[in-house]
Amino acid sequence: MKQPGPQRQYRRLVKRLRGPFTQAEAAKAAGCSVQSIEDWEAGRTRPKKPPLRKLIDHAIEWHKHFGHDPGTLITDAIDLLIGMDDQPDEQKED
Repeated sequence: MKQPGPQRQYRRLVKRLRGPFTQAEAAKAAGCSVQSIEDWEAGRTRPKKPPLRKLIDHAIEWHKHFGHDPGTLITDAIDLLIGMDDQPDEQKED
């Protein structure tokens, strides 16, 4: 089975991390613009590490607050962050 490309992985992950929050709420948590969240979810750009880490932290806190098990969400997010180190800087986008 073919693995989804990085853009599709980012799209899926950002949507999962956003969870029940609006794009505006996710942008505030990530410290970026709503346009950035829209672009990430549409696969137009890839997030940079700092806002993605903030979004991951926000998702973890939300899960902890409500006693939910984040399951594979956090593992998937960490795997994607580690994979970002293998990408040339010009391909990383906000």
